Amino acid sequence: MKEEKITDIANEIKIREVIKAKVYELRIPLKELSRRTRIPYSTLFSWSEGRPPKDLVKAKRLAEYFQMSLDELLFGKSTRNSEYFKACISREMKKQVESFINSLDI
Repeated sequence: MKEEKITDIANEIKIREVIKAKVYELRIPLKELSRRTRIPYSTLFSWSEGRPPKDLVKAKRLAEYFQMSLDELLFGKSTRNSEYFKACISREMKKQVESFINSLDI
């Protein structure tokens, strides 16, 4: 079950499309983007080919350069609106409520 969730998230990663769109919008070559963000060209190229980032610090730096959230960079939108995120929050809240109720000595 957990493997399916990880696969679902991996399939949602849109960093390739986001980078290509921003590079086009800003009219900036990857080499120049690399220089400005201090992210190696090979890393940016890899991401622009669709490989998910391994270094979230660098991904966050790129998101900040593009003036967007890390969610927007990775998923093309805020994951707070995704059904998966909502389901995770619902399960976590349910656990917290159940824990709280169980802690009451009623």
